[in-house]
Amino acid sequence: MSRVASTTPPEGALIPERHPLSPETGTQIPSHFKHCFGCGELHPTGLHLVAHVGNGADITAEFVVTENHQGAPGLAHGGLLSLAFDEALGKLMWLLRAPAVTARLETDFLKPVPIGTKLYITARITGQVNRKVYSEAEGRLGGPDGDTGLTGRKIIVDTYGGYSPHGGGAFSGKDPTKVDRSAAYMARWIAKNVVADNMADWCQIQLSYAIGIKEPTSIYIDSNGHNRSIQQFVETHVDLTPKGIIDRFDLFNFHKYSPNCVYGHFGDKNVPWEDIGW
Repeated sequence: MSRVASTTPPEGALIPERHPLSPETGTQIPSHFKHCFGCGELHPTGLHLVAHVGNGADITAEFVVTENHQGAPGLAHGGLLSLAFDEALGKLMWLLRAPAVTARLETDFLKPVPIGTKLYITARITGQVNRKVYSEAEGRLGGPDGDTGLTGRKIIVDTYGGYSPHGGGAFSGKDPTKVDRSAAYMARWIAKNVVADNMADWCQIQLSYAIGIKEPTSIYIDSNGHNRSIQQFVETHVDLTPKGIIDRFDLFNFHKYSPNCVYGHFGDKNVPWEDIGW
């Protein structure tokens, strides 16, 4: 029997009702300790996270990333972002009026979070079995409807279901300017055509990008011994810039691709990154 707690509610788990004495919708959830590094208003360098009660079994929270929260220069420390999630998820227990401790916390980082950014977190209870409460959350940059910066649960149904390595971001929540999505389409198209053109029996492609640099910072190809020649062909014949990818696949035609938000983005689909032919 595994002693590792799962973050996914088991079958039959129910979302609990809010306690009659829980804070009203829209009200600010008080700090449990004024010197708490997560939510305490008196902590000199803390997150000062502020949370409000949602409409159901959910809350919203926000905090500003300051110089005190840096890991790499100019960026929030990943551990502090996990702390913010732990704090926001813990606030959910005000809805049940019951004490709780964290048994397991999983955090997936989808993009860097610069200092000076306000991070908006939404957290919700997803089920309860006896004393165990399951919950999840996600954080967004620039506003509640902004781009997803991190998430409390990794979603891989958009890609290959775990068969092939992939980046940390679910595609369905990203616009085509995000290479998490567009470059993954291009990698799929290249790999599929490499195999169709008998350049290799199988092929995996990794593309890496950096902010402000339009060309990939690295191209890694894993096939059956023809890696270098395939890479040279790709670099010569394929436009790997974000604009080039968007133009090739007509990715600003948003409604055309909305069905991909269900059942994944690859496979037997009538989309251009599944086409054969250079």
